[in-house]
Amino acid sequence: MRKIINTLLAAAAVMGLASCSLHDDKELFGDSAAERIQKTVADDKALLESADNGWELHLWNGKDYSGGGYTYFLKFSGGKVTVAGDIAPSKMRTTSSYDIIRDQGPVLTINTFNEIFHYNANPSMQDDDGEQQDYEFIIQRTTADSVYLKGKKWGNKMVMTRVPANISWTARIDSIQSLEKNMMLTFATAAKNIKLSTSRVAEFSDAAGYDDIPYVVTPTGIQLQRPVDVDGQQVSAFTYSVADTTLTAVSTPAPVVAHVVLPPTYVPFNDFAGSYKLIHYLYKRDGTRSAVADTVQLVPVNDGQHYCINGLIDGASPRMTYDKVNGSLSLMGQVLANRSDGTQVMMCPWSIADGGYFYFTTQFGMTVARDLKYKGMVLSFKPTSASASYKIDSFILVDFSGEPSNNTYQGPSSILSFGRYGYGLRSLSYLVKISQ
Repeated sequence: MRKIINTLLAAAAVMGLASCSLHDDKELFGDSAAERIQKTVADDKALLESADNGWELHLWNGKDYSGGGYTYFLKFSGGKVTVAGDIAPSKMRTTSSYDIIRDQGPVLTINTFNEIFHYNANPSMQDDDGEQQDYEFIIQRTTADSVYLKGKKWGNKMVMTRVPANISWTARIDSIQSLEKNMMLTFATAAKNIKLSTSRVAEFSDAAGYDDIPYVVTPTGIQLQRPVDVDGQQVSAFTYSVADTTLTAVSTPAPVVAHVVLPPTYVPFNDFAGSYKLIHYLYKRDGTRSAVADTVQLVPVNDGQHYCINGLIDGASPRMTYDKVNGSLSLMGQVLANRSDGTQVMMCPWSIADGGYFYFTTQFGMTVARDLKYKGMVLSFKPTSASASYKIDSFILVDFSGEPSNNTYQGPSSILSFGRYGYGLRSLSYLVKISQ
C-alpha cells in the first residue's frame, strides 16, 4: 500500500512539474503560433506600405532560374499595389489588389489581375505555363530595406529592396530600356564567348562547354543571377559602353573586358531603311521562268525590332523582325487582315520548289541577310532554319476562319493581293537597295 501511495505521490509531483513547465512555456512564448504568424503578417504589411517610393524587385522567371530576369517597381498602399516594369512603357502604371496570407508562414500574393505584373505569368497558349513567373511569394525574412522572397510555385529566390526617395521610376525604366535597345548581344573575352539574348539569358562558352545564366538589365549594364568564371575571375555584373560596344566586369581584381563580335554580313538596324528593287520570278506555262523587279520600301517601326514592307501588298504592310545577333531580318507567316464576316487573311509560307505546298504557321518564313557576293546593299532571301527542310521560297495570300493552327481554308485571298501578281509572290531572291 505504501508503495502504491508513494508511486501516486511521485506521479503527482511529476505532473506538477509538467504543469509548471507548460505554464513556463506559455509565459515564455506569450502568444500562440497562430497569433505570432498573424502579427508577422501585420508587421510585413506595415513594412511594405511604409515605403513611400515603393520597392524594386528583380524577378527571376523559369523553374530553376531557366528564364530571364525582369525589373518591377511596386508601391503598396491600403491593400492595393501599383506596378511599373521594364517590360512595359516607362510611364505605364497598373493597380490591383495584394495581400499577405498565412500559409505555413507569410505569403505575399498579387491576387487580382495586374496587366504588367501578370504579363509573364499568363499562358501563351492553352495549358502552358507562360514564362513561368511567380505572383505569390513566400516571405523568408525582412530587414528595414529588404524583403527576401521565394516564388511559391517555381521556387526561385529574389530580393525586393526599398527605392530611395530621389529615384524616379519612369527615369530608371527609361534608362534600362534605352541601354537594352542599344546593347549588342555577342561578345568575346580572351577565353570566353558571351551571347546575350532577348529572353535575358546569357550563354558563357569556351572549349570546355557552356553555362546559361539569366540576367536583369540595369541602367548601366547587366546583373547576373549568379557569379560565373570569366578568364579566371568571378563575375556577377557587367557595365556596357554604348560608344565602345564593350562589356566590362564589375568589381574584379583584374580587368575583364568583352569586345563585341559580329558576323561579316551584320547590318545595324537603321541601315536597312530605304527603297529596294525586289527580285522575284514569274513562271510561264511552258515551265520556264523570268526575273522581275518591283520597288518596295523598308520602313523601320519605332520599337527598334521591326520593319514594315510597303509596296509589297496592296492594302497591307507585312512586318519583318530584326535579328540583333546576326544583323538580319526575317519575313514570317503572318495574319494581315480581319474581315467583318470573321474570316482572316494570312500571308502563308509557300514552297514552289517542294511541289507548291503552303503552311498556316507563323513559325516558317525566310531570312533576309546581306549577301557579300555583291557590291552595295544586296539582301538575299533564304528559308529560316526552321523552314529549311520545307524549302520555303515564296508566299501566298489565303482566306481562312478559325485559328492559324486549327483553321478552315476558304481559298485564295479575295481582298488582298501582291499587286499585278495576284495572291502569290513566287521565288523571292534579292532586295537591292536603290536609295535611303
